[in-house]
Amino acid sequence: MARSRTKPRRTGKSVTVLKERIAELERERELLNSIANYAPSLLCLIDADGTVRPFATNKAFERTLGYEPHETGGDLFWERYVPDGERAAARDCILSAIRSQSTAECEGRWVQRDGTPIHVSWSCTPLPKIASGPVYLITGTDITERKRHEEEVRRSRARIVAAADDARRRL
Repeated sequence: MARSRTKPRRTGKSVTVLKERIAELERERELLNSIANYAPSLLCLIDADGTVRPFATNKAFERTLGYEPHETGGDLFWERYVPDGERAAARDCILSAIRSQSTAECEGRWVQRDGTPIHVSWSCTPLPKIASGPVYLITGTDITERKRHEEEVRRSRARIVAAADDARRRL
């Protein structure tokens, strides 16, 4: 005698609970997107080969580098956002994080859409795997002003030392 296998029917209550849970997860996703978009850090998601994921940058990244959201994905991070002479170092930093599955911290220059370089302190961090594969978070802070101030202090110190040397020579 063959048994009939039927799926248990979902009750109206379990469907309602499921819909409420989906709505709550959607609100949580919107909250996390808002946090990422309004954070001052430059945020960018890349794949395991270093390619920037489509629509995976935050507003600070886009505003600072001068791109629209739809323009940021599809290229290797170091080829699009790092100046020629510094690409190898940026690539090595990212690949180090990918190979070791731990955060790699770097400092260097990134390049804005118009070609202007900015100084950035940044890191690449592995994130939990998702269905589409491994994802890595690049987080950066624009330190251009700090670098400019450091250079001004160096020049000022050099002038002070030169003036002191001149004064000693005159004596």
